[in-house]
Parts: sequence; C-alpha cells; structure tokens
Amino acid sequence: MREGVHFSCMRTRNSFRRCSRVLVSALLALAVAVAVPIGIAPAQAQTASVLVLDSVQIEPNTPWTVSADGRSASRDGDFGRQESNFAAPASVPAAGVSMTWTLVATATVGNLATECDVRTPGFTATANPALHVAAFSPGPGKTDTKTVSIIMKPNSVAPGATATIRVGCFTGFSVEFRYKAAAAATTTAPTTTPSPRCGRAAISGGSGGSGEGSIRVVPGGDADIVFRSIEPVVRFGLRTQAVDLGTCEVALEVIDPPSNSRRAIVRPGAIVKVRARATEPTFPGETLQIQTRRVGQPTFGAENRRCPLPSCVVEFANRLAGAFEVKAVRFFNGEVVAESELVLLRWEEPETRKLRFDYTMPDRLVDRDGDMFVEYPDKKLYLVKPQDWFVDITVTDCPDPRKAGVKYSWTYSPAAGGAAKRLTVKPVKGCVFRAEFPGPGKQKSSGEGEFDVTVKAVANGEKYEGKERVAVQDLLVLGIGDSLASGEGSPEIRAPNTRWQSLQCDRSRSSYQALVAKRLEDLDRRTSVTFIHLACSGAKLIDHSPNNGVADGGVLDPYYGIDEVSMLRPQVEVGQSLSGGREVDVVLLSGGVNDLEFGNVAYECAKTVRGTALVGRGCGDVAYTEKAGVRHETLRAFIQARLATLPGSYKKLDDGLSNAFGASFPNNRFPGERVFITEYPDIWGPCQEVQLRVVGAVDLKREDLMFINDEARVPLNRAVGDTATALSWNPVSAPSFGSRGYCDEARWIVTGPESVDKQENINGGLHPNEAGHIAIGEGVEAAVRLKLYAGTGRARAPQF
Repeated sequence: MREGVHFSCMRTRNSFRRCSRVLVSALLALAVAVAVPIGIAPAQAQTASVLVLDSVQIEPNTPWTVSADGRSASRDGDFGRQESNFAAPASVPAAGVSMTWTLVATATVGNLATECDVRTPGFTATANPALHVAAFSPGPGKTDTKTVSIIMKPNSVAPGATATIRVGCFTGFSVEFRYKAAAAATTTAPTTTPSPRCGRAAISGGSGGSGEGSIRVVPGGDADIVFRSIEPVVRFGLRTQAVDLGTCEVALEVIDPPSNSRRAIVRPGAIVKVRARATEPTFPGETLQIQTRRVGQPTFGAENRRCPLPSCVVEFANRLAGAFEVKAVRFFNGEVVAESELVLLRWEEPETRKLRFDYTMPDRLVDRDGDMFVEYPDKKLYLVKPQDWFVDITVTDCPDPRKAGVKYSWTYSPAAGGAAKRLTVKPVKGCVFRAEFPGPGKQKSSGEGEFDVTVKAVANGEKYEGKERVAVQDLLVLGIGDSLASGEGSPEIRAPNTRWQSLQCDRSRSSYQALVAKRLEDLDRRTSVTFIHLACSGAKLIDHSPNNGVADGGVLDPYYGIDEVSMLRPQVEVGQSLSGGREVDVVLLSGGVNDLEFGNVAYECAKTVRGTALVGRGCGDVAYTEKAGVRHETLRAFIQARLATLPGSYKKLDDGLSNAFGASFPNNRFPGERVFITEYPDIWGPCQEVQLRVVGAVDLKREDLMFINDEARVPLNRAVGDTATALSWNPVSAPSFGSRGYCDEARWIVTGPESVDKQENINGGLHPNEAGHIAIGEGVEAAVRLKLYAGTGRARAPQF
C-alpha cells in the first residue's frame, strides 16, 4: 500500500454482489496553526509545527517502525492491519455499531496549536481522548506517551469492506481495518450479478444437484454463470472462480513547470499544467474530474473541470499570489471510486536569487600594435587620463545575457556613502561583463576609489541580485632620471635599424623602470598601471650653469637630450602636464651620476692614460674642464665639489615633486615614501684593465678603475642613501654585479665595442645590458611592492 489515496475492492464470499467501492482517503491533516496542504515538500513542512513520532504500537501491542524523521510508521515495510471476522452475514455489525481501534504512541510536540484529526470515508471516527496537543505532551519540545482509543461507526454494512485510517498528527501513519463475514451463502439456482468493475473478486455458488458451471465476465457488464447439466434430473452445483480486473486508481501530477510531480511554485500569471491519469480498465459510465480549492478552504469544487478517460492535461493560471490544492476524482455512475493525492499549486513572487561576482582591471601596459614592445604613454594624454576605467566583472552562475527576455541593470555608489548611479556595463563573453567607471577624461576627479556595485537581473520571471565592493585603482608610475633609468645601451631594436622609444633620450622599454612598471601591472589582477616614462640619457638633476645659455639640466631644468637637437622641457614639468592632476603613486628615480659627469670622467681618465701626462700620477690628479667650460685643477677636486652640491640638488627635486604633484596631499607635500631612488652598481668588478675603444690599446688600468669607483661611485651612493633618508625617500641598493662586471664573459655591462655594435655609437658603454636591467629591476620592484601594499596605508595586499 502506498501513502496517500488508496482504493481496494476486496473479494466477496457469499453471493455475486457488486464490490462496494469504498474510497480510502488519505487524511494528512497536520496539526499546525495554518493548514499545510499535501504536496508541500518535507523541507517546507519541517518549518511548520508538527508532532514527531518517537514510537508507535497498535492493538494487540504490535510495535511499528518509526521513520528517521518521525513522520511515519510502518510494520515490515507495509501498513499494519487489524481484522474482525464474523461467523455469518447476519453477524456483520450493523451500521452505527461501534468498533474500537487502539493507538499507543510516544511523540514529541513541536509548537502544536490546533487539534489533530482522524477520519476515513465510510466511517464516523472519534478519538478518546481527543487528538490534540494536550493529549500527547505537556508542552512544546516534551515527550510523552498516550493511549488513544479511536471509535469507529460504519456508515454502511458491507461484508469484506475495508477502511484505511490516517491520523492527522502523524504524517504518513495509517492502519487498515477490515471486517467481513466468514461463512458463504448457498443458492439453489443459477445466479447472475453485476461484475465487479475492478479488483480481485471471488465468485461462488451453492449446490442443489450435479453439474458443471463456469463464469463469463463481460467488462462493463455482468458476470454470467453458465451451467451444463450432467444428469437428466436438473441438479447442479457451482464452483468458485477468482476474477482479476485490475485496480481502480487515479493520479495527478504537475508536468509544467517540471520541478516536482506534486508541487508547482511559480510567479503570478504563469501557467501550470497538470495531468490526470486513470488506471485501466475503464468502463462506460466512468468520468474523471479535476477539483480545486484554495488552501485553507474546507471543501473542493471552486473550479471543476471534467476530462475524458483515461488521461487529460489541464492548465491553471492565476494572476494573484496564492496557493491552491488540486485533486483528480474518478466517478462511476456518479459515485466516487478513487481520488488522487493532492497537488499544490502556489503562485507567489519568486525569491530573489543571490549573484556573486569577482572582478579584475584589464592591463593597460600591453603590446597594442603587435610590435613586441609595450606602449608607454609619454605624449598621448588620453592614455594617462582615460575617459573610463575598465573593470571586468565575472558573475557566478549568471543568467545568460544573450538569451531573449534576460535583462540586466547595474548601479554603483561610493563605499563611503552617496547616491547610486547607473553603471555602464557591456557583456563580453559568457558571464563576463566589462564595466565602464567614469575616468579623469570625463570629470574633474580621477574616478578611482571603492564602490559598492549592485547587479540586478530578470530571467524567465526569476529575479537575481548581487552586491560586491569594487576598488577601482590605476597606479600612476612616473619614471624620471638619467641614462641608467632611460635604458641607454639596450635599444629596443639593435643596429643597423636601431630603435628607441625616444631617440633624443635613448629611452628604451628595456630599462629597469619600464620593467618595474610592467611587473606592478602583472602583480595585482585588481589594479592596472599607467607608466609615464621620461628618463633621458645624460640628464642631470639640475643645470649647474644655468646662465651660460646651454640647456644642461634634465630632471628639473631644460635639456637638449643626448643628441642635442632640440631643447626638452624638464622631466618633472612634463610629468605634471601629462598626469593632469592625477595622483602619482610611485616615482622611480635614478639621478646624480651625470651631475658628477661620470661618463666624461671615465673617458678623460682613458684619454689621459693613453697620453704622457700621467708620469707617476693617477687620472684623478690631472686638470679637468667640466662640460659648462669651468676648469678645475684636478679631476678629484671637480668630483668633490659636485658631491657637495648633491644634497641641495636632491632637496630641490623633493620640492619640485611637491610643487608638481603635492596638491592632493597634506600641506601640499608629495610623500617622500613614494619616491624610490636607485643606487649605482659597481660596473668594473674585478677588472684589471679596460678597453673602451673598439680597437686600440688598453684605455684604463686597475688604479684608474679604483679611483673612479672609490672616489666617485661609492661617495655618490653614500650621498644617495643619506639624502634619501633625510627626505624620507626609499634608497634601493644596487645589486652586486660580482662576476658580472665589465671584464667578465657573462657580464651585465655593455662594453664600448658592444655599444658600437648595438647602437652604432659608444654612448651605451658602461651601462647595464638587458640582464643588468632585470637584476636592478627585481630589487626596485621588491622595494616598491613592500611600500605600496604594506607601508603607505593602502587597503589591499596584491591580488594574484
């Protein structure tokens, strides 16, 4: 026997009599404050108040197995039975005679507020004591045992009739009770009775002679008994024969939407299709009907629809929120013979489903023209101040935006508070969308910051919504300085088709500054990077002779560049113009070596060594005329004089950075902790002698190399470190070139002959090659990363 509706037409033993069509109705009246219709899923029913079974037994003290969730009980996998037999048809209890069935149950109450129920068609059933919360437990959450007598009075007398009793407090709990006559009646004549429509019938007859009999069953008609006489005297007898005509059942299920066969929860206005099916065989005079009632109403019939047998599909629609119970009923000649289980149809506003999303900012430092080099903005203002900041948002399990009827809307508001605005978002692929946050090209502000982004979607009547915090951040990196920063010695394309990003500055994307910017771009998937590359080969911090009519500065003063063709504006001034008021996040700086005229010093030493002026003296003792024309008694004296000016030059640069970029900071001072100045590497290493020219004799001997290193480079790096500390800058130590110096086979330094080969002049000599720039860049990138994400109050760590 399955749960729910059951109909069984039991066999008869007396006469050919139509089997009573007793409807065994499933009474699942859960004792809750609000009636919970059959068809609600277990998860829903659990949220209501219920009585949970702990143990059950029935008369005569037969224990039953209680399900794990306490919602049903059974014995040997089926419902139990009690049976009452009576000696003769006359002994069958008359209508109105009471019979008692006993339930012994231990149960736990869960906030029961209404009375339980017990009933079955064909009987008047009452419980003693009444099935309510007080009968089973002293209070919610308590456990108690009660014995309840259920008194049943049959409304009609029918030998062999059956009834299924279902107790409303215990979902799925039932017991079948039957009463019948034990003896068979006799007859002395052939008997013809209407055939049972369905079920298994036992047909028998009496005796009064001798003969043979047979039964012929006509579907929809009667059962005819045919006799053949054996003796001349008409004496005959009947034999018993069982006839199986199937079952009388009807089922109802939801077929659209295909969510649950007995439940449909849809949006208002949606159409639900249910299918009713009657088991075969069907007979003339049978009808099928669909009945409905609003949940909470006592009776069905608000909307009745008749269907042809054996099956039909009926559509239901409701534009208002609400729940209805539906059942299929099978009639024979106007009498109910079977009912389906209840189906729940609920029209309600759909629950908003939650969307989650993550985001990235697309890289800005990319090879846009396919020439294998990253484009860095130095003249294209729109690259530094874009119209929009692009943010790629990936939504998890999103409704497909390409399908018809799917609509998205996006808004954003400042995380610190403010009105929400519409956000322009375009689908890219699948569940990836590109959002366009207004950038500095559209408004006075940079457009960066933290925003609360909300996405809403509607698809097939379902609603979706998600909200996440998005940080729009583009790191503006400014690269300024001299030939170490510009990438001198490492052109983007070698000779004979030598290519630079700036020919006037020998500026290359192979420089350590360009490499650091690209690494910062790759480091954090949630940020992008804009790099302003302005370093220029030969640039000084300041013009030490500003009144001589020669532009010999670079960082803070005008400069003609390495090719001395046209005058360039100071790098800090150009950076201020290109940034357009945007906040500068990082300044990469290499400066000071050209203020000591390092290249000229080295070549002056080489020239002196090749001559005859150094008899017993080093090159530091010879006279030196600086580029501006000022003559010094010794090269050593010039170097010391320029070293003395470096602290003032660095301080002037610090003020220049504040004048250009300090407006958005307290006291209009640009934070020194955002400046990263690089020390200069030891380019000689263990060299004993150096040849700078392509051909010719040795140019520099060991003592000259030591003079340049010990009295120029080392004091210069000391000044870099001391001054940077005083200004709160970040000095970055140069990597140890060790066995990678000028004279080593696996060197990180460009030699004079290599420079001529790579760029058709000797300007690249004494500068790091590509490997040297990578080594320097690794140290700078580590220092920037530490400060940028941990030391400056920025909220996020890098997002890989």
